[in-house]
Amino acid sequence: MPYYYPIDYRPEYEPTAEFYIQFASSYRDLIQRTINDMTLNPPIHDYSLAPVVMLLSHYIELMLKGVIHKCNEVHEPVGTHNIEYLYNETENKVKLRYGNPGKENPDVKRFIIELGRFDRSSQAFRYPENKKGELIEFSGMDDWLYDRLCTLPGLLDIAEKVINDLEGLSAYVEIVIENEQETHHYNAMNR
Repeated sequence: MPYYYPIDYRPEYEPTAEFYIQFASSYRDLIQRTINDMTLNPPIHDYSLAPVVMLLSHYIELMLKGVIHKCNEVHEPVGTHNIEYLYNETENKVKLRYGNPGKENPDVKRFIIELGRFDRSSQAFRYPENKKGELIEFSGMDDWLYDRLCTLPGLLDIAEKVINDLEGLSAYVEIVIENEQETHHYNAMNR
């Protein structure tokens, strides 16, 4: 009997932030499985890493939007695909609302910022050309970023760092929220 995967499943009690983070975790799992498979069976096509980069970029977008939603008191749509903007917005919201989550990995920050600057609309790894029909031009990409996107070890390394940092950031925010709720509940009970 085949497994059943209801793609429209969403419990009513689940906040939007958690839905984004769970959606991102599906991308994370696919990224990790794909990269692991590629290390065992190296791809032969020049463009083989592009779909993995696209998945990683979308994972970053979903995780950052999920954390932003956790920081917001009310649900407000976050209508951009630019991960540089989302990273900066997340960093500002988390620090303002929950304090400093700890030291960030400089490679992760650089990767997200450079990828966001290069691919502001998250299209470069989805299609061979832009919306105007022009080939995507990679010559303007930061050399450091390019090196991580063109080798399997480089992509594996940065993907692991990005996933670890964003999962850690989400967990930090979740723990602070739980502590706030417990403190509020405790104070309400002892009035």
